[in-house]
Amino acid sequence: MAKSQRDLKGWQYFLDDAELNNTDSVNGEPTTPSRRSRRGKSTSSQKISLKREEDELEIKEGDFLLVQQDNNSPEVAIVKEIKFGNDNFLDIIVSWFIRMRDIEEADLPKVEEYKERSQLNENELFITSYLDEVKLGEIIDKVNILSEEEFNNDIVIDDSNKASTFICRRGCDSAGELFTDVFDFRDLCVLFEKNHHEFIEFIRRKTVPVAYNANKTHDKSKSIKDKLDEVETKKPKQKTVSKQILDEEEENNDSSDEFESAIDLQDEPSSDELESDEDASESKNKSPRKRKASSKPKAVKEKQKRVKIPNNHSKFDDESRQFITSVVSPLNKRMKIKDSSKPSILALSPRKPKKGVSKGENGKNGSLGVDASSEAFKELKEKLHTSTRLSSLPCREDEFTSIYLNLETAIQEQTGCCLYVSGTPGVGKTATVREVIAQLRELTEMGELNDFDYLEINGLKLLSPNVAYEKLWEKISGLKVTASNAALLLESYFSQDTPRKPLIVLMDELDQIVTKKQNVMYNFFNWPTYSNSKLIVIAVANTMDLPERVLSNKISSRLGLRRIQFIGYTFEQLGSIIKHRLDMLTKQNKRKVIINSDAIGFASRKVASVSGDARRALTICRRAVEIAEKDFLSSKEDPGNEQEIENESYHVQISHISKAINETVNSPISQFLMSLPFASKLVLAGVLLRMKRSGLAENSLGDIIDEMKNSLTMLTSRDGDKVLEAIDSKMTLIDLLYGNGLLQNLDSTFNSKDTNIRILRFKYIVNELVENGILQQNVRGERHSLINLNISEEEIVSVLKRDKEISSIL
Repeated sequence: MAKSQRDLKGWQYFLDDAELNNTDSVNGEPTTPSRRSRRGKSTSSQKISLKREEDELEIKEGDFLLVQQDNNSPEVAIVKEIKFGNDNFLDIIVSWFIRMRDIEEADLPKVEEYKERSQLNENELFITSYLDEVKLGEIIDKVNILSEEEFNNDIVIDDSNKASTFICRRGCDSAGELFTDVFDFRDLCVLFEKNHHEFIEFIRRKTVPVAYNANKTHDKSKSIKDKLDEVETKKPKQKTVSKQILDEEEENNDSSDEFESAIDLQDEPSSDELESDEDASESKNKSPRKRKASSKPKAVKEKQKRVKIPNNHSKFDDESRQFITSVVSPLNKRMKIKDSSKPSILALSPRKPKKGVSKGENGKNGSLGVDASSEAFKELKEKLHTSTRLSSLPCREDEFTSIYLNLETAIQEQTGCCLYVSGTPGVGKTATVREVIAQLRELTEMGELNDFDYLEINGLKLLSPNVAYEKLWEKISGLKVTASNAALLLESYFSQDTPRKPLIVLMDELDQIVTKKQNVMYNFFNWPTYSNSKLIVIAVANTMDLPERVLSNKISSRLGLRRIQFIGYTFEQLGSIIKHRLDMLTKQNKRKVIINSDAIGFASRKVASVSGDARRALTICRRAVEIAEKDFLSSKEDPGNEQEIENESYHVQISHISKAINETVNSPISQFLMSLPFASKLVLAGVLLRMKRSGLAENSLGDIIDEMKNSLTMLTSRDGDKVLEAIDSKMTLIDLLYGNGLLQNLDSTFNSKDTNIRILRFKYIVNELVENGILQQNVRGERHSLINLNISEEEIVSVLKRDKEISSIL
């Protein structure tokens, strides 16, 4: 990359264009291109090559380079394109390789050559589809990359060629986690020479997960040979079309500049599409925008409308529609099939394949600096993030085994069943179920288990509980229908004895799917009891006895006795979870940044005393690392300490953990909750207690009022007299809050039985909490209105437990 011609100092660039090299046959001078040739010439045909004046190193498209960015270890890349840019004078686009040393051993393909770390070839590279820009000053030299056959037959690695000769036989994604099958790298180079856009697209389709590439799954099975044949067949057609259009332009003598034919308007993408998808636009070698005015544009359009686009799913869709009609039509129902659009490929922005290097703006490293300590801090924060993929789930072995055995048995026996999983938030319920599904998938791929389908429904993501019917039917048939029709179709589908694979449905956040009639949950728990359904339902909720408290007997009985409870993590388990993530660090970063065991124990005990939520413990540790990193950077600014700091390890101590905990304690929401009066805290305590008893996120205002009074009565019986001793030895909190006021309570004629149903100013208290975003209320002031928390339950619990008067209620 060169931002201006000034940045090209020490380099020369050449335009490899056959037309520019043409000379007049008579006088040897360059000829001026005719208007016809200039119009027919595409700027994309000009290739740029570079030459370094110092050592005459020449660089062109397809060369393999050794690049060193920001004082990091050199990496290998292939030059995809050298072109004149919009923001920069010259852009050098490369596709990165990942070295073997940057791949975690657990992520390598499970094949014989990668079985032991000692047998791995350190000179093996993995090609990726990740594109990036490099600067001219970052280019070190060229390297050689060979195929497996060339490397094994002709090359002996020694000190002379160890840093410049490599082997490539697989590709992978930018994270180094998904790998392609073995290929011949020389065939891949031939594909690059023919079309470098198809080269990148081929690697991308082989390494992008199927979930992000659902509409192109058929390309997964294509080999390099197939892709080469496809490119060969495409080339003549494109040239013919371009030539025909160009000839038509010449015949009209450029008199039709303001017109475009119907064919070209349909085939050529708009300018907005060209800007949004560079790879797609460059792969289509279109001729210039001038077009011949079509004499019969309408006829051409009508002809194009009759062209039938092949659809691989048409037969499957027809069968699904026929089944829908047979089920819905006899009941005189109006069938409505929703518009279903295929999932588009997500606009992923993969991180750079070089692990441990994070690029920021302008090609520089992020704000953490470029030294090893900053990279260690960055990796440590990544491993402590709650979304980090783990190779195993520590401290959940028993629960994992129970779920695994239940699902494996149901799949093998081709029967339906219900499994109820409960536990407080953050104890690993959903993660454990997903890990079980992943393990079962591996058994299926090895042929040791029957194949099955899997669907995940999250109650928080549904607009209404009935949408669950639509999700399930869409998974089965591929068509979207209305909820009412989907319920009928599902009932008929599970009643019929037709060949089908077992279907596992994970219903997360079950308490959000509860309705007044309970018909949604009844159907989902009833269908597995059908003899031919092969439906396996895993219900996940936050309360163990939710079926008994909320559901009717006919629903709770269908859940059976297959119940698995996840209890909150103890401080020892939280410490094990944090240490497990720290073990995932590289050896170099382990030595550079260390979290003291005392600090881990301090964070674990603090979280275990409140909720046992692993996510909260990881968040606190991650924030402590950020605070420690800030201290490290501030100490690094002192010039005298820079060399000493580089050679030492940095420790995350208890003080950093304490600061992170204090930040959560002293957050604006926590400070607001601490400033609330006793009556407002009593309302919040009533909400928490009611949620614990009912197992539901939403509870009626009347139930919360009753919970408040019952809890206050129990508190009064223990130590309520001591709270108001300074005012009156006979006065209790119920007299104060549910009476007609303090002055009336001090009156000798006041009867303690004459109390109100609600505490004084109750409506004002609830409105204050709603307006400040603590509670949500759908109908104000009504006893049957539903109340739910608008902030984290843990944040309220941590504040109320520090209040001496209210903590005894909880």
